[in-house]
Amino acid sequence: MKAVMDRVFIKLDDKENIKGGILLPEDAYDVQTLGRVVATGPEVSAVKVGDKVMFHAFDELPTIEKNVVVVRQNSLLAVLEDDMETKDEKTRDIKGSAAQNDCENRSQRADLRNAFK
Repeated sequence: MKAVMDRVFIKLDDKENIKGGILLPEDAYDVQTLGRVVATGPEVSAVKVGDKVMFHAFDELPTIEKNVVVVRQNSLLAVLEDDMETKDEKTRDIKGSAAQNDCENRSQRADLRNAFK
């Protein structure tokens, strides 16, 4: 397939049954908005072939190839970095540290309140 104008062909990501340890039912995948760019038209400047992208739901059109859709460049919402899972883990660690600090702060405040009773 050769894309024309501002069109972007995207191969949808494979469906996974488990996200974050939660088993998802098959119908949870009705709308897919993530995939890899497989072709771009000559007017596309925001992405290149191989980029992982997020696109606006319901803007895609099916193609003759299975799991490949076409969208206009202005339907793209984000170009995702390949190490997103690593960043998610780092965010989880930061949130965990913040929660631990919050618990410690609450404990200190309770101690102060008890000290002034």
